[in-house]
Amino acid sequence: MNLEWFSEFEDPYFRGPCGQGYFLAGVVLGMLAHHQARQMNTSIGDAPLFKSIQLGRVDRYSLKRQLSRVATLMNAYGFGDERLLNISREAMELIMKCGKDMGVDGNFVFSLGFIGAPDYYYNKIFPKKNIEKEGE
Repeated sequence: MNLEWFSEFEDPYFRGPCGQGYFLAGVVLGMLAHHQARQMNTSIGDAPLFKSIQLGRVDRYSLKRQLSRVATLMNAYGFGDERLLNISREAMELIMKCGKDMGVDGNFVFSLGFIGAPDYYYNKIFPKKNIEKEGE
């Protein structure tokens, strides 16, 4: 799992444990919502997980509750990528270092992670290796 790319953000909130934890939580739940939508052959807005999260008004308690359900949701929707569980654990550890309230900044970075989950998951956290063919 690559988390060094957080240093690319200019906002200092992204570089601290709270920003990183809330962002990673957004990526985890966003990946699950995207997977639910694919399984149901619908848009992400119709995914049950998307409907249960009030973007912009998420509080720390509800976020921790949602993260505790990740393994169950993965099993229920056939999402067998263990790396998602690792990100979920990392997010929870980082969130535990934060204060009691997510605030505006926490909700903002969570929403960014949620909306851009597939891009961050496949291109930043677990980047694909560029394999060059021999002779080219």
